[in-house]
Amino acid sequence: AGTVGNLYLPKVSLTTLPDIYSVFLHFRYYKGTPLYPFGHGLSYTSFSLSWSGSQPSTWRVSSASDKQTFNMVVKNTGKMDGTETVMAFFVPQKVNSDAPVPKKQLIAFDKVGISKGGMAHVSFTVTASEMGLADSAGNINLMAGSYSLSFSRGIGKPLEVAVDVSGTATVIPSLEMIGPFDGTSH
Repeated sequence: AGTVGNLYLPKVSLTTLPDIYSVFLHFRYYKGTPLYPFGHGLSYTSFSLSWSGSQPSTWRVSSASDKQTFNMVVKNTGKMDGTETVMAFFVPQKVNSDAPVPKKQLIAFDKVGISKGGMAHVSFTVTASEMGLADSAGNINLMAGSYSLSFSRGIGKPLEVAVDVSGTATVIPSLEMIGPFDGTSH
């Protein structure tokens, strides 16, 4: 037994809970404002995040194997040496799916140590298949629609790039299609 906020939940299997409780149980679908966003942390120094060069234009994706590299600079703007983590998220904007779609999903991160007054270059190479979403059958698909990539330190304004996906492709088939441990169909 336990509580979620002021809501008392008896000790039960999560699969037997009514759908109304599911909104409290998983952060990926939570629509409220969190007290602290994912990745928020404290530091004895301060940092800034900016594009290395000009901001990338919209990434137009036509295949699950399409790749693009995004380059940014992290500057230590404080008075002490420090370590900063930069996270890459994909954010579905307008996607037709027959299953719940997460608000955003972490796809990569990089942690850099930077001396006071110094800077570090951070690069993320994103493959379109990393933006795959599960459908109701359990397949992971790259689905046509609008997305954004968000690069964040967990605090402050993130760097964002629009992504337009023009086709749908299965990235990982449902486990029901794979045999027991040998990868063969049954």
